[in-house]
Amino acid sequence: MVRIHLSDDVQGWGEAAPDLAITGETWRTALAILEQEIEPRPVGRDALSYEEIWKELDRTTLGRTSAKAALDIAVHDALAKRAELYRLISDTGN
Repeated sequence: MVRIHLSDDVQGWGEAAPDLAITGETWRTALAILEQEIEPRPVGRDALSYEEIWKELDRTTLGRTSAKAALDIAVHDALAKRAELYRLISDTGN
């Protein structure tokens, strides 16, 4: 699981299911990738520049699909919360 914080203290959560046979990652390697390998570091960057950050990330960090997926989901979760899009789902009564 990945938790990110935006500068306005909005938090986003993401997760992925690494599988050695499918992605070549275990939970330990995915964690190490997130802590040590991911470049460019998204910390301190504008989350709304998401597309630019992801193009750089895909160009500089080959593979690593589980680790990148968890980060991707966390960013989308935080941006949706910031935009209050999560209410569209929770207010439907479902």
